[in-house]
Amino acid sequence: MPTADSDVSTIPQTMHAAVYRGASVVEVEEIPTPLIGAGEILIRVEACGICHTDLKKIAYDLLEPPRVYGHETAGVVAAVGTGVTKFKPGDRVVAFHHIPCGKCFYCQRKIFAQCPVYKKVGITAGFEPAGGGFAQYVRVMDWIVRDGVEKIDRVARSYSDIGISDRSLIWNSDLMEALELQNLLNQAVVALHSAENRTESRGAHARDDFPERDDKEWMKHTLSWLDGDVDVRLGYRPVHLFTLSNEVQVFPPKARTY
Repeated sequence: MPTADSDVSTIPQTMHAAVYRGASVVEVEEIPTPLIGAGEILIRVEACGICHTDLKKIAYDLLEPPRVYGHETAGVVAAVGTGVTKFKPGDRVVAFHHIPCGKCFYCQRKIFAQCPVYKKVGITAGFEPAGGGFAQYVRVMDWIVRDGVEKIDRVARSYSDIGISDRSLIWNSDLMEALELQNLLNQAVVALHSAENRTESRGAHARDDFPERDDKEWMKHTLSWLDGDVDVRLGYRPVHLFTLSNEVQVFPPKARTY
């Protein structure tokens, strides 16, 4: 189990992960849950984007297997290592898998991709660090915890600090990117609040702390409203087990089996 200051009794010793095995093959496997050390945190993954660079690495076998890819990761802190004071279990966070040091020759000239620290990957689900977001848990190493992890709600609030210097009305990519960032932040906030609120596992919504499907409590759709930057209101509507036409057969919900 992780070496942590927080209660890890609910964290499973194994987890599921999409493991790259070479020859463009990715397999879902059961692997050990990562151990964490001093200054590190363990994140229960709630969402992970699929970046084209991960697809390229898999399709063209650019790196040696085995690896667990996925570096656009958001989730909930499950455990913290000794000495971590910035985060606590339950915090909703987003984590960057590599970050520049901000001090070296290259960083001072804003050539961040050449920074030696930036070239290190600081998040793993096991094997050679490769992001790890395509797994249920990821280990975040100390330098990433220090400078590369942010609380989702705080990031969303910081959107008001954005400034756009380009005032043109044609092909204003700065403005479009700012609007898209606002949309992504809004979606991230409501998705994480909604997922954390649903205390069950159903379909693609899987939780290790609530592994069973709960039809008695959660046979309903979640509705979300975002008031301001981070104030999320949740509501529900029923699941209707009927159709609007007699020509369409009703298929009642059924638990997934593998």
